Amino acid sequence: MTVMEVSMLVIAVINVVLMIAIVVMLLRVRKLLTSAEDVIKQHGVPLIEKLNQVADDVKHISQDARRVEQRVAGAATKVIDQVEPPIRQFAALLAGVRAGVGKMFDASHGNGYAVANRPMRKE
Repeated sequence: MTVMEVSMLVIAVINVVLMIAIVVMLLRVRKLLTSAEDVIKQHGVPLIEKLNQVADDVKHISQDARRVEQRVAGAATKVIDQVEPPIRQFAALLAGVRAGVGKMFDASHGNGYAVANRPMRKE
């Protein structure tokens, strides 16, 4: 055998060894992927399903809170709509009475009937 033939034989043997190493690595990676897939199916899928259930519960809770908020806002609006007009009327009435009493005391300064002219005591 010549040097060239020995070199070709060594290169062929190295290629076969590398091919075997690559096949072994691929088999190990395949086994690793299969075991990872099993772990994901065992633990990941139930976790995702539980998270979906929690998300649905949070969605329902937020919808309930929104409904309660709308009901409270509606009730407050009704109360304000029913209470505000009488309060405004009462405030207008008080303003009118105050203005009228003020006019009465201002008008009575000239004729001597004013009770407001008496000196007031400070206590």
